[in-house]
Amino acid sequence: MLNIIQNTIGAIRRVGESVVRAGLKMWLPFTKAEIGASNQTTPDTSSNDNNAILKTGKALQFTGNDSVQTSFPSSYTIKTIAFWINPTHSSTNETVFFGGGAFSGVRELYLDHLQVEAANGTINMSTYVNGTLEGVTYGGTPATLTQDEWQRVVLTSSTGFTVVSNTFDIASGLYGSDGRFIMSDLQIYDETWTTDDIAYDYANPQNLVTDSEDTSITLDNLKAWWHLSEGDGTIAFDSAPLLGVEEITNGNFESDSDWTIIDGGWTISNNEACHTGSASFIEQNTNLISGRTYKVVWTISSHTNQSAGISSNSGTRSGDFVKSAEGTYVAYLVSNGNNFRFFSTGDNCIGSVSVKEVYNIDGETYDGSSLGASYVDAQERIPQLGMMNWGKGSNLLEYSEDFSEWSNVNSGTGSQVVLTENQLAPDGTLSATKMFFDKGTGSSTTDFSILQTSFTSQSNTASVYLRSDTAQKIMIRNSSTFQLIDVSTDWVRINKTDSGGSIQIGLRSGYVSGEPNTSTIYVWGAQVESGTTASAYRRTNGSAVTDATLISSATDSQKDILGNAVRVKGSGFNLDGTGYAEVLDDNDFDIPQDGAFTFMGWSKFKFVSTGSGLNVVYANGGLSTATDTFSINTNSSNKVVAYVGGTFTEALDSSFDKTEGDWVFFAITRNAGSDIKFYLNKVDTDGVEKPMLARTRSNNSSLTNANVKYIGRDSGATRFYKERIDDLILYNTELSLDDITQNYNATKSGHNN
Repeated sequence: MLNIIQNTIGAIRRVGESVVRAGLKMWLPFTKAEIGASNQTTPDTSSNDNNAILKTGKALQFTGNDSVQTSFPSSYTIKTIAFWINPTHSSTNETVFFGGGAFSGVRELYLDHLQVEAANGTINMSTYVNGTLEGVTYGGTPATLTQDEWQRVVLTSSTGFTVVSNTFDIASGLYGSDGRFIMSDLQIYDETWTTDDIAYDYANPQNLVTDSEDTSITLDNLKAWWHLSEGDGTIAFDSAPLLGVEEITNGNFESDSDWTIIDGGWTISNNEACHTGSASFIEQNTNLISGRTYKVVWTISSHTNQSAGISSNSGTRSGDFVKSAEGTYVAYLVSNGNNFRFFSTGDNCIGSVSVKEVYNIDGETYDGSSLGASYVDAQERIPQLGMMNWGKGSNLLEYSEDFSEWSNVNSGTGSQVVLTENQLAPDGTLSATKMFFDKGTGSSTTDFSILQTSFTSQSNTASVYLRSDTAQKIMIRNSSTFQLIDVSTDWVRINKTDSGGSIQIGLRSGYVSGEPNTSTIYVWGAQVESGTTASAYRRTNGSAVTDATLISSATDSQKDILGNAVRVKGSGFNLDGTGYAEVLDDNDFDIPQDGAFTFMGWSKFKFVSTGSGLNVVYANGGLSTATDTFSINTNSSNKVVAYVGGTFTEALDSSFDKTEGDWVFFAITRNAGSDIKFYLNKVDTDGVEKPMLARTRSNNSSLTNANVKYIGRDSGATRFYKERIDDLILYNTELSLDDITQNYNATKSGHNN
């Protein structure tokens, strides 16, 4: 469905005015990806078949001494497993998946000399490779994979299997040796894919099978989705909308069965549980497990006075757990026992309730530094991040929400720090911590009450979310800089930039004026990032996250699994600084000495220094500054610059300068001679943005070479582009300004500033 929508948008935006066709040699609109025999491409719509090979995929590499250990509910029956895999070795019984169990009941899948086989009949599934049925995992001929090649594998069964003790591990098991392969985009479903589903999945690598108009598979069937693209080797996130089974029986109150009335005042019938009189409650003996988080969706169908709410046993009855108006509410409840309760202090009716356990809300983590697992990028056949919505960020702190792992440092008579966990956080979960600081009765600089943690020393920005019940003050220290913060009753994210390797929260006499002796605040979401700005929050729980790229959530394409806004692909090739695309050399790209050409396109302006003064949008072979090529680049001076035969070309007028996030339209032309014209978009004196001549230069060199043509980099290793690129168009003739303006108008949709 997604590709269909994108292609429709692409068609709509070109109805009003079409792109000039005379002399057209390449046009890459980046509206979709297509899978081929050994790669994925985005098609050239000029009919010249100069397709761009996409190399932006990421994957997790297992080298024989590492694994990802995850938690997967034993209550689900696994009927379909889909994943991309590139086997790097061929040996006996190398583990791919381990689902727990032992002896004849073990759930283990191997690559046995590249054959996909199960240890026994507990995993008896059909094996499809690249969309074709190739064998079975047990009791018949197994499918054989190809070493050192990416393949899409789908395992299906009408009966499926369950894991043991919530276990689903990758690359390490009980009996086989540790696996040696690269893997990406692992999906688990509790329904069997049809052959049409399998064909759609293989033909549409950017889409979940649920996007197909012809499938019965829904997101409710998607029970785990490990894209394995996070990009730093220490964390893997489950991006599926995974909740546990329903814990409540008779949650729509058809009768009073399964519910126990405590202290009277309740009537349960006709799809409502109604209460009148003094406070009392009803409860159900469920299978809630103490300490685990449950998503509760409940409805107050009638409200007259006082309030109604929910709890686990006699747990907290405040905040999101108490309401005084009709409506449907969502709360995240940490259980402190197996009983689920409704209470009412007045006249209220409850219409329905659903309680399901939340799995993998923090993602799954493992110690990549000691286990040796690592991410590989620029993979050319697996699902491409360049054609998807994704977000990116870092958190150098190992624990961003579990403040019990921070150091509790006190000095002075009576000084203390008291932590109360499971408080309501800004994201609606019970993951914030209430902190009470008391620096005691002293007043010297040796009297303090603080929490602190450390990280690798560097220039950084530290941030944290704070609130209080009443106005409070607290000291925040990033390395050597102290600041007294006024904490209000609303959640506010504060940040501080410094150079060092530690962060403190608390009270410390003598360092800032006006500091109180005690303070009580709520804290959530601590983060430290390299650089001078705070980006999207990244949750950590035992491992720092470095430059992690997360795909969008299965249920919300505008957010990643952690709830952060993602970079929506919209128009363009969505690059993160590790991937790129290449177009194979062809005679269409040969520009002789004195030869005419035009090259144009769009890019979202960005420059990030990674060892060079340039970030390359496009290079027509080799280094962007070489004498036998041309290129479009950005630099640290907020300029878009071109090179033609090594001749540096930029706008001298600063009105053409760009800022990060601007959509830039560029065009470079040369006539049948040496006259170069460089065009950029800007707002003219009439108030209309349009392409305008920014610079003229002269160079008649031959721009013919046998190198591949790069999008998002050149042949060097330090000039990768880190933003969107779109609508790259090449001609073997010089276009006039009128022609360039026509193309500008035809492709402008989606590129508005």
